[in-house]
Amino acid sequence: WMVVPLEAPVETTVVLTVEVHSMREPDISFTAEDSALVPATYVPPLKTTEGAWKGMLIGWLEVWHEFILIAVVVIAGSIGVVIAIRIRKERDLALRGPAPPVEEKAEDWMSKFEEGGEKQPEIVDSPQVEAEGFAAEFLEKSGGPSEKPRIGPDKEVVDSASDVLDKHQTEDAIDAAIELAEEMVEGDLPHPSNVMLDPAETETRKVVPKKHRDDDGPSDFELEL
Repeated sequence: WMVVPLEAPVETTVVLTVEVHSMREPDISFTAEDSALVPATYVPPLKTTEGAWKGMLIGWLEVWHEFILIAVVVIAGSIGVVIAIRIRKERDLALRGPAPPVEEKAEDWMSKFEEGGEKQPEIVDSPQVEAEGFAAEFLEKSGGPSEKPRIGPDKEVVDSASDVLDKHQTEDAIDAAIELAEEMVEGDLPHPSNVMLDPAETETRKVVPKKHRDDDGPSDFELEL
């Protein structure tokens, strides 16, 4: 047997070896071996303020560097993807040819006329010229009128023609009224007020127009119902 200590200054292994020899036959021997682990004595570390702050700083830097690296990778990757898409789009447009004109909708061009939608054009002051002077200058530069101005009829001729036309229109209207009255007298055409009545209930009386020989047509007539 052997007394094994519970701890040692340094972790170590204790080995116990037992060898047995025969008294009659010394050449015959038996060997047995056993071992045991002796742990080292625990020595608590010295606590200092500098060591605590250093550990906190190291931990914060590790976390912060991790976030910084992630952000840098994401931003750089996004910029690279955007540039690649733009280059690919430009190549596709170059291969397809010129783009068709964009159809402008009513809402688009109406928004241009709204207040503040577009910069107001600058108004340029142009020289003012009288109408007579402009016409004279234009005729002078163009070589004069190509045709002579046409002279219209006199005002008296126009007034006479207007009176004749009015007279003929009046005569035509009187003739049409007389013809309508004669048809109503003969019974061929009912009076507008009796259209909705039964023919058996209507009574048409003779219309006696009064003619004046002074005029070519009747000036007045009376209807008695």
